[in-house]
This record gives sequence, C-alpha cells and structure tokens, in this order.
Amino acid sequence: MSKQSSIDWFLSEFEKQIQFRPNSELDVWFKDLFPKAKAMHKREIEFTYNIGWADGHDEATNESPLFTTGEQYYKENYE
Repeated sequence: MSKQSSIDWFLSEFEKQIQFRPNSELDVWFKDLFPKAKAMHKREIEFTYNIGWADGHDEATNESPLFTTGEQYYKENYE
C-alpha cells in the first residue's frame, strides 16, 4: 500500500480550491511546475533515506534496514 506524498496531497487540496482555464498561461505553468516539485521531493526522500541507512547500518552485527537504497524505499512506499 503506497502512501500519499505531501506533494500529492497538496495538489489534491489545491485543485479542490482553484480551477484554471484549460491551456491558460497559469494552467500551463502549474502543469509544468508540479512534476518538477514531485521529482525534487522524490530526490529528497531518497537522499534522506540513504543518509539514514548509512548511519543506521551496523557493520558489527551486519544488521541493516529493510531497503538498501532510497530508490527502493521510495518505490515501495510512494509508487
């Protein structure tokens, strides 16, 4: 079961309140901006997971988190 990211939640709430004229300058701008924000958010989650994994990996016992990369974590939880 995937979680809703904060970016997805924001878009959902925003679209409930604001309607753009189709193909207006603002509509085109927003449709271009949203995928960029989602990509940035994905990179932030992956980076943070990777840093946390490196800090949390115990080489002495060889215990590690469930996912070995931030990309795996993101795919499992948000896609």
